[in-house]
Amino acid sequence: MTNAKSTMSRSLLQFACTGLALITIIPSAQGATYTAEASTSSYYATVTNMPDLDQRRAPSTWDASRNEGRMYCGPTSAANILSYLQHEGYEDVDAPDVDFEPIDTSSLEDRALFLAKIDNERKEDAADDFIAELADEMDTGAFSASDYASLTWIQKNIYGLPADADDYTPGTGYSDIKDVLESRLPADFDVTSQGNKECSNPDQRSITPRDVFEELQKGNLVILHIGYYSEDDSTHAPAGLPVMRRSGGHYVVPTGIYGHAGTHRLWYNDPARGPLSPDSTESPSLPKRVHSRTNRFSAHVDAVIIQRR
Repeated sequence: MTNAKSTMSRSLLQFACTGLALITIIPSAQGATYTAEASTSSYYATVTNMPDLDQRRAPSTWDASRNEGRMYCGPTSAANILSYLQHEGYEDVDAPDVDFEPIDTSSLEDRALFLAKIDNERKEDAADDFIAELADEMDTGAFSASDYASLTWIQKNIYGLPADADDYTPGTGYSDIKDVLESRLPADFDVTSQGNKECSNPDQRSITPRDVFEELQKGNLVILHIGYYSEDDSTHAPAGLPVMRRSGGHYVVPTGIYGHAGTHRLWYNDPARGPLSPDSTESPSLPKRVHSRTNRFSAHVDAVIIQRR
């Protein structure tokens, strides 16, 4: 999807199911990029040097079938994770040996500025290619369900899309991102899943913010999958309760979590959002933030776990 934030309404999710992809990293390779601390009443963990690529891109090498990456949150989050591991020194990670972080040109002049702009273009081109490659491997549907419905038969044919909406899946499937991550990681990493993606099994334990911290504390990286649901007015559960139908989802990469006295805050790199504004009341050096005010997420959580054997 294109945004991690939504307006609460009957037509849009009044709660969120959330999912995780967790990558275990051995402590000796974490160095200064990772910190964690906990007590009985509070906890925090951070991961630094995580790439923060944007999913919305329009390079000349992309045709209209990619829809400017509007649905590429999954491939972009995976690109962030794989690039991070590549530059943390893990061998046999299938990712470009390119630092995607652009050079700050604000204080450069003349030849230095010229060379930095060339280098930044190279970095951007490499990121464009990598995200597109991952999207193809994940068979990511580049159009939302509503955008797909507005396409003509000719457009669907040109873009190589199925003519029948029942045969089209927008965005990145949960198993697809899991499989592609596993295929690009070294053989001593396992990819598994946990949680309840569809929020349909009340017996399935929901993952809490504390669980996210504990994974970071163990040296895991996380891809958080937030499910969007809308109310189905045509169907009601027993006692007249509404039935919620999944209407989409969004992938982000958490880079920090904090909890104290019942307040929990999660920082994450969101492919659908640019850097914080210089006028923001939040520190520009901090990752983007979403609040969770209780000791659990507001619905069930699902997870893909990538673990070193």
